[in-house]
Amino acid sequence: VGPNGAGKSTLLAALAADLAPGSGEVLIGGRPATAWTAPELALRRSVLPQSAVLSFPFPVEDVVRMGRAPWAGTELEDEDDTAVAAAMAATEVTRFAGRPFSELSGGERARVALARVLAQRAPLMLLDEPTAALDLRHQELVLR
Repeated sequence: VGPNGAGKSTLLAALAADLAPGSGEVLIGGRPATAWTAPELALRRSVLPQSAVLSFPFPVEDVVRMGRAPWAGTELEDEDDTAVAAAMAATEVTRFAGRPFSELSGGERARVALARVLAQRAPLMLLDEPTAALDLRHQELVLR
């Protein structure tokens, strides 16, 4: 929490290991974040950016299912359908599962992006302004 331009997104990027910290070290699972490969990091942390941009009109359900990509080829891959359905229900996006992501409103896109992060089921979730594009009811839903 802080004013615009204070460095919240930069801090989050450093915590996610998407940006090298200016000083110090970020540990994820007791190990330096830089010691993990990208696939290993994806199993340990999920990241919700401030805005979600997709240039291809993927259906909403496919976008949420992308959150399960890190688990492909693991024993947890069997949980994909359950994880996707639960994430879509929790963010109230199930009713437009077949709609192209590109046709959604800003708030709907934000909820789909959150569903993708929830479906990933990583132990650490890093959320950058997760309620910014949401109406009051959905802000409350996210904050619960």
